[in-house]
Amino acid sequence: SNFFGRIMTDVHPKYAGHKYMAGQILSSLEAFDVEKALSMPYTDVKGTTAYATDIQFCYDNGLISGTSRHTYAPNMNMTRGMFIASMYALGNKKVNMSTGSSFSTIMKSSYFTKALSWAYSKGITFGVNKSVFSPLTRVTREQMAQMLYQYAGKPKLQTEAQLDDSYQDSKKISKAYKDAVLWAATNGFINAEDGVLNPKASVTRGEMAHALHVYMEYSQG
Repeated sequence: SNFFGRIMTDVHPKYAGHKYMAGQILSSLEAFDVEKALSMPYTDVKGTTAYATDIQFCYDNGLISGTSRHTYAPNMNMTRGMFIASMYALGNKKVNMSTGSSFSTIMKSSYFTKALSWAYSKGITFGVNKSVFSPLTRVTREQMAQMLYQYAGKPKLQTEAQLDDSYQDSKKISKAYKDAVLWAATNGFINAEDGVLNPKASVTRGEMAHALHVYMEYSQG
């Protein structure tokens, strides 16, 4: 498909229309290739879905359950409860996807209680206060980065000044999460579009799948 795309753009390189057509055809071919590789029961994840291959990876490795047996909801905001369940799975405590398990069933089971106890014991997360965890509260990009950073053992960073210069909104990162966000962005766990990190934005389930996929490759490399 890349060869075909080069032919289309090289025939009339000065005409934007041909380049646009080539881009559209190439995108369609790539989406078709992704679609053929997908083997999940989720009807809302197609070849054109953002992070489709990451979602497939997480499904194959039991890292994130669907919102129901046949839906993944890639654009839904990730909650604290969902995140902790996924982090627990990342610690080699896989969710049994073959039974059609979903987040709603996990929250009502002993699995979530174990996941939360595990996360507390590892220092990955804490409650919003001493007695409340707030599992339905959304997770922001900087909070996700912090929990991954703590799980990874707080790896050393490059100098803060060098990293700060790379991102337009680095000053918007909460002070407590700064090292974590810059570490996560540097290693590709969170994407910075046009040099913007959006640290306060909510994390979608698609973005979470991407972060977990990249983190597993990072930890094994």
